[in-house]
Amino acid sequence: MMDEVQESDLHAYFDGELSETRRAEVESWLQSHPEAQEMLSDWARQADELQASFPLGDGLSLSRAEPRSMGWQTMAAMVTVAVLGVGSGWALRGTVQPMATAQPVQMAMDAHLTFVSEVIHPVEVQVAEEGHLLKWLSGRLNSEIQAPDLASAGFALLGGRLLPNMGRNAAQFMYENGSGARVTLYVTPTPDATEVAFQFLELNGLEAFYWVDKDMSYALVGQITKDSLRGLAIEVYEQLI
Repeated sequence: MMDEVQESDLHAYFDGELSETRRAEVESWLQSHPEAQEMLSDWARQADELQASFPLGDGLSLSRAEPRSMGWQTMAAMVTVAVLGVGSGWALRGTVQPMATAQPVQMAMDAHLTFVSEVIHPVEVQVAEEGHLLKWLSGRLNSEIQAPDLASAGFALLGGRLLPNMGRNAAQFMYENGSGARVTLYVTPTPDATEVAFQFLELNGLEAFYWVDKDMSYALVGQITKDSLRGLAIEVYEQLI
C-alpha cells in the first residue's frame, strides 16, 4: 500500500528529489487530488515570477529541471528553480507555507505592526549601544546574532529588541531610510527546521521575505515595494551566510 502523501513529499517532488518509485506513487496520488495539483501549479508560477524578477549576475545561477511525464497540464510549467549562491541551497520557491512553517513569519509581521509606528520607543536598545545589543541578543538566543549593515541600500539601523516566540526568544532589528520608511528583521531559532527556503508573503499590504538558514529563521518585513524589499533581503542573506 502506498504511504500517504505529505507536503514534504510534494516539495521533494517539485524539486525533483524523489526516487523513481516514490515519484510514480506521488503522481498517481495527484491524479485524484486536484487541490494538490493546484498548489504545485501555484509553486511553479511563483518560481517563474521570482526567476523573472531576479537578474542573472554575481551570486545567482539558474537551473532547470526536466518536465515530468504526467497526464495533467499544470506540470508543464514546472521547469524552473532559481538558486541563490553557489552551493548555498537557498531555493527561491516563493510559496506560502502551512501555518506550522509560516508561524515565525506571521509573528514577525505582527511584531512589525506593533513597533514600526512607534516614535519615541521604536526599539528597546538603540544603535548607539549596538555592541551591547548584539551581545545581549546572542546570549538570549544562544547563537551569535548580527545586525546586517543596510546603509548601502539607504537604510540605517535604529536598534533592536528581544521578543518572545512560542517558548523561545526572537530578536527584532529595525531600520529606517531617509524618507522615514521602516523595515524590520526578525530572527529566531528554529532547530527543528529542515528546509532552507526563500519565500514571499503578502498580507493586508504588509510584505515579508522569509527564509531558514541552518537552525535560524529570518523574516524581513516592510511596507516598501516588493523589489526594494527583495533587494534588502538578498543583502541581509549575503551578509549572514
